Amino acid sequence: MTTDPFAVHRHYTRQLLALINKAQAHSAKAEALLHARLSDDMFPVHQQFTTALSFVYRAINALLGTQHREQIEIAVTWSALQEAINQTLSALQTASQQGEEATDKPIALVAGFAECQFSPQDYLHLFSIPNMLFHINMAYATLRAAGVPLSKQDYDGFHRYPAGFQFA
Repeated sequence: MTTDPFAVHRHYTRQLLALINKAQAHSAKAEALLHARLSDDMFPVHQQFTTALSFVYRAINALLGTQHREQIEIAVTWSALQEAINQTLSALQTASQQGEEATDKPIALVAGFAECQFSPQDYLHLFSIPNMLFHINMAYATLRAAGVPLSKQDYDGFHRYPAGFQFA
């Protein structure tokens, strides 16, 4: 078992690059995919990626007791997203090295319109990781619905399937 509180964040932040690479390679109209939505009342792909990265920064700052912004801003381009992911991975590396400095104080936050308070462990496992994964899932599902040929291996980096494999 890992003692790095940011191992899951790091792994799935890396997987965002796999999703981006597939989306860009899929279509000459890849830029249009940044604005695709799974449903009209949901964030577009670009904002799903941005929000997932924001949850990474929120975790770093909450667990290390540093200042943070609720939402990061990233230009609406694939290259800007790639750069933001690389910066996030760098921030995660630094945070992992400071992991033993993690707070043991309760973490208070507002989730939507709810005021919440978590122990650091509960914050990580019940709030931060699930919310990051939710937004990655929504980006994945939106890209998949738009025809990008994604599989579970693109999402989690562990599964492997032969070319052309289908469950149907």
